[in-house]
Amino acid sequence: GMRRMAPLYDQVCTLAWPELSKSLSMKIGSAASLAEVSPEHFKQLSADARLGWPMVRERLINLCSKMADAIRRGQIADDTRSADSTASSPAILILPRAERILRLIEQAR
Repeated sequence: GMRRMAPLYDQVCTLAWPELSKSLSMKIGSAASLAEVSPEHFKQLSADARLGWPMVRERLINLCSKMADAIRRGQIADDTRSADSTASSPAILILPRAERILRLIEQAR
């Protein structure tokens, strides 16, 4: 059968809470933290999972673009502060990371 990426679900922005680990629960290629993730790591992941890089690249561009657009339009519910006053706003944390990965992935071939 055809291989494809699983949908995202039950995602938590652990960066919003300073006391939580910044390590990824599952590596992306050889990257163990978000700070070091690059297109090369996603290429490693696609090879490890036997997925085509063009499809993975397209999905990443789509995901990062939609996420950044939704944050800019205020469509991402940002109710973290009401639940926990020590947490940072996920939208403020996610937007620059989505834009960074989008920029890098668009340049990668």
